[in-house]
Amino acid sequence: MRVLLSDLFFPNKFAKWRISEIHSFIHKYETDIYKFLQLDSFSKVSYDFDWKTLYDSHNLNIFDIYIFDHKYIDLQKYNDPDFDGTKFIGKFPGSYLLRIKKYRKTPILFQNYDCYYFIFKICYDYFIKSYQINRNKCFIHLYPGGGAGSIEQINQYTKILSNQGAKFIITDGRIYENLLKIIPHSSMIYTPCATLCIENEPLNIKLFTPDRPLNICFSSMGDPKVKGFYLYESFINKYLEKFPNHQINFYACGNCDKYSNNPNIIFKHALPQKELDIFYNQIVDIYINLNQSKDLQGFPLGGESMLQGCIVLTTDISNQNGKYLTLNESDGVFIVEPNQNDQIINIVCDLYENRLKCYELGIQAQLFSHKIFGYENQQAKIFDFIESFHSK
Repeated sequence: MRVLLSDLFFPNKFAKWRISEIHSFIHKYETDIYKFLQLDSFSKVSYDFDWKTLYDSHNLNIFDIYIFDHKYIDLQKYNDPDFDGTKFIGKFPGSYLLRIKKYRKTPILFQNYDCYYFIFKICYDYFIKSYQINRNKCFIHLYPGGGAGSIEQINQYTKILSNQGAKFIITDGRIYENLLKIIPHSSMIYTPCATLCIENEPLNIKLFTPDRPLNICFSSMGDPKVKGFYLYESFINKYLEKFPNHQINFYACGNCDKYSNNPNIIFKHALPQKELDIFYNQIVDIYINLNQSKDLQGFPLGGESMLQGCIVLTTDISNQNGKYLTLNESDGVFIVEPNQNDQIINIVCDLYENRLKCYELGIQAQLFSHKIFGYENQQAKIFDFIESFHSK
């Protein structure tokens, strides 16, 4: 099957879900990748063209880079000496296309793919404005953000797009529940949260390290208020007031250092996913998510850390737990209230004083998340969904 996949950022070293999903497509089908928007940063974080970082894992050697926008003319350095990707500047809309080399001598006909897969609705919107294609072949992964909009907006446009033939991959239980009343069940599939594993990805079991400080981490690449960074700061300050002698390292990853210089926090810049996985697996014991928005943010946040053996303390502002996905403390997941410092302090203190319990719950989180977010429960189901239409 020949697939055209459109994404906002690729190749890029951030976001395990993006890295895993696109890796799966490249290894499963003949997949070309189209970047439309001139979007190279978000929320004070730069998203670079990380060709060398993903070159081996994603078989980027199979691609030529067709450059459509002069802004990306420097990408020519990654092409083979006998292929000039710059001669396509201004010939097509968008930024660039990664196209399989064996089709180099054939004309670019965007109408001739077997499947069109859009990561984010905004990618679909831009593509459809430029090309007339068979919309029965279109699949939109409705991740939060990226033009998805509110539940009310999703209800409106999915009915229209479904009637035109588009299909949907739903990651949020609230959206799925609403759409069951609006569009045919056969037009969508629900896979909770995101694909976070490639096929046959092994678990890197966390080691027990009781003789070191407890390590706690918060991570965000978005708005610090919405994501709960300031609540995390408040929790840290209160905890240290109550237990000044506890040996705990408090980390904040991502763009948090843009908004604070709190001396009680160890700030780390946004890490490439491979380094972040190692950090979670070898350093972090507890991941804290204090998201306080009812907007579509994804639930639960922190799945990447769970896969590396971290306990997760997370808010559930929209009361999704138990409805669409059940998370229990026995699985290493604690549901907390965003403004209840005492509740969070009590949980952390108990885990600090019971390091074996902390470790064992981390292992349970690792096993649970590998089942929920693993390839078979996520990407394999998406591929089966796509192929059910391709065979008709």
